[in-house]
Amino acid sequence: MKGLLNEIGLLSIQRGKKKQSRDQFCKKEEGTGCGDWCPLFDEPIEVPLIHEKDSFRTLLQICQSRTLSFTELIDMRE
Repeated sequence: MKGLLNEIGLLSIQRGKKKQSRDQFCKKEEGTGCGDWCPLFDEPIEVPLIHEKDSFRTLLQICQSRTLSFTELIDMRE
């Protein structure tokens, strides 16, 4: 799974072989995007893969202690 945090902190996810990513929305507040303005949105961290040299995953914890695992996460925030 690939992810993108755009300039304003909105999370978009690209799953499988789809070419376009889709903006993610909050499950608790209808019509609100999922992004870094939420107090339950943590900073992404890179975690090395034990069995693959020089490989890592980027983990992002969001609300309700859910953790997303990305093969690639592009962070465009300043």
